[in-house]
Amino acid sequence: MPAQTPNLFPFMRFADAEGALGWLSRAFGLNERVVYARAKAAGAEIVREIEDTPYESREYTARDPEGHVWSFGTYRPQAT
Repeated sequence: MPAQTPNLFPFMRFADAEGALGWLSRAFGLNERVVYARAKAAGAEIVREIEDTPYESREYTARDPEGHVWSFGTYRPQAT
């Protein structure tokens, strides 16, 4: 059976849920591929600058307007 890409369904509470969803979409493009420049342009506080890692991932970490920390990367574990 072929390996499947795992899905992630985060659960978070925001004081202004509609505003948060709009910001998350603009900053992180949660409905499309996420890019660092987009998050930075939308005003995300970059907590950890984008970097290439020894385990072949390109990653960064940002904080949203309500203080939630988000980490993004390209790493996909190999199926064993």
